[in-house]
Amino acid sequence: MHEPQQQPRSTTWLTRRRGRVVLVGAGNIGSHVAMELVNRTGIESLTIIDRDTIELRNCRNQAYAPHDAGKPKAEVLARRVTWIESQVAVNPIVADLADVPLGVLADANVILAGLDSLAARQLLHADLAYRLGTPSIDGAVDGTGGTTGRVQVFVPGQACLECAFGDDHYRQLSHEMPCTPDGTDHGLPNQATAELGAAVARRMVDQAIALLQAVPRQSYAIDFDLHSGRQFTSQLCRAAGCRFDHHSVAERVNLTLPFASATVAELIESAQSWAGSDAVEVEHRRGLFGSPRRRSSATSRVAMLQPYAGQTLADVGLDRRDWILLRTPGRHAFLQLDTNTVTPGPHHANLHTRSHA
Repeated sequence: MHEPQQQPRSTTWLTRRRGRVVLVGAGNIGSHVAMELVNRTGIESLTIIDRDTIELRNCRNQAYAPHDAGKPKAEVLARRVTWIESQVAVNPIVADLADVPLGVLADANVILAGLDSLAARQLLHADLAYRLGTPSIDGAVDGTGGTTGRVQVFVPGQACLECAFGDDHYRQLSHEMPCTPDGTDHGLPNQATAELGAAVARRMVDQAIALLQAVPRQSYAIDFDLHSGRQFTSQLCRAAGCRFDHHSVAERVNLTLPFASATVAELIESAQSWAGSDAVEVEHRRGLFGSPRRRSSATSRVAMLQPYAGQTLADVGLDRRDWILLRTPGRHAFLQLDTNTVTPGPHHANLHTRSHA
């Protein structure tokens, strides 16, 4: 694979408004999404999240070269984006999505994802983006060697990813699909071509540009077949039995002290001050405060944090970009650990709405 060629970009809404984009997954779909974004838009910043390193077999259907083997996908993709457009602030994060502080996602205008794990897709689209009130776009390919792809656009307050889940989806939540035709990891091999991944990526960026001009009134999906040339759009409907209430968390709470000097005692005080006389629970990243890492997040009662009260937030593994979800029986709020990352609430609130064809 040759170095990407610099191409003139058309003027788009993202060029005028300077969009902030988070891309989760840098494989068959995500690597092509990054190239589409930088070549077609004038985004202000791009955060790339992926935990994997490049293998030689990835070069068959992903935007990498053989000499990239052994390097983290996020870092290689970030360098390629910077080579094409040095004005884009690129932030590569080599980590599992569940280990990324929520504040990293909170500043995005839109989140795009090409994930090969159903559990990761559930975490991103149904938990994180939805609570933040940030629109998200999911891309998927036929991993059996077919020619079909799907793009789903999730609008906060409307149908979420899990609205379409059935029993089979929940049984498969721990199922992950390797990204290569001859993969011997867990799950079924993915034989999607680079052409199909790039086709999904183009449609994802098309929808990101349209979405950031005006948020659609409903979530929707685009299904297409490269072989037949057929494509159709369908509305995604909220399911009455979905486990989500489909509300974003709009309320924000700040610590009383700067992150660098704050202790867990200040975190407890802020949580209790917000909750008043109500019992309050705190939801945080996995692995903190003695919680197991086998889940995507962990919930603790405030009393469980007391043994850590004298330690600084950094000492217990918290990051200044972490957001803690505070929860009482009737209220929710995000506790932000760094006031420099304050955001005004759900990102779709001040944008126009539109209908889709």
